[in-house]
Amino acid sequence: MPSTEQDLGFMQEFGFQEIVDSASDGVIVTRADDIDSPGPKIVYANSAMTRISGYSPQELIGQSPRILQGDRTSLTTKILIRQHLEKKQPLRCRILNYRKDGSTYWVELSIMPLKGASGSVTHFASIQRDITAYKKVEDLLLELPNLDSETRLLTTAAFVEAVDKEWRRAFRHHSVFTILMFQLSKNHKLIERLEPAQVELTGALCHDLFRKEDTVGRTGNNEFCVLMPETDESHAQLVKSRLTQLFLTRKKQHRELQDTDLEMESTATEVKLLDENSQTIINRARQQLKNMMATGG
Repeated sequence: MPSTEQDLGFMQEFGFQEIVDSASDGVIVTRADDIDSPGPKIVYANSAMTRISGYSPQELIGQSPRILQGDRTSLTTKILIRQHLEKKQPLRCRILNYRKDGSTYWVELSIMPLKGASGSVTHFASIQRDITAYKKVEDLLLELPNLDSETRLLTTAAFVEAVDKEWRRAFRHHSVFTILMFQLSKNHKLIERLEPAQVELTGALCHDLFRKEDTVGRTGNNEFCVLMPETDESHAQLVKSRLTQLFLTRKKQHRELQDTDLEMESTATEVKLLDENSQTIINRARQQLKNMMATGG
């Protein structure tokens, strides 16, 4: 609904109130004469904005669209919007907005300058299409090349890239991280190729045990690695023990694996000052596991 009789004039002049009132996309109209803080004043919001943002039209009118922005809203996008408003130019972009309840949602934003009878821009119309569901699918598709198809853990290339970034960060900030590596074996002999049930068990362990800040990858058919930032080797040994315990528990519960002699071999190694690169750390973990196998654990 428009906020004042003056603003009602532009609605009648442009002849779109009946259309936008029933539109499925959110529509906001702001004045064009106050770009600086607190921002352009909203004079109209359609009912779809309530469904998208949680704010009623009455709550939005008189506010700035910046009420929909938050900490994770891209500063670059906000600057881009401001530049186009100052130049009174149309713009189409994506932006992460915040609902009234604090949750986030993605919109495809189309901003159009509206000219009054004098020919000068007096208002901006903003069409907001909620693309949150589409964005989730898009992000998932972007991740697929980096995920192992059986376990949905990172592929070797993606995991090594993550370790490389952490290695560089560690040396810049003098921080620590540890690589935990494990494999499945029988009688302390490496299983060359895992069976589907073994892959299922190991993948589920990885998804259930490790922290959100940990990065987990399948770096071989039977090689799994965990990058644990801000974690020293002594703490990683505790995680290693929990991993072994959970493995044994889940194995007993698994109908296809409970009566097998399946075992888990694991090791942990902390980043060292003399490590030449990230691959050095991964190779050291591999050698430690190889030595464990050779000596029978």
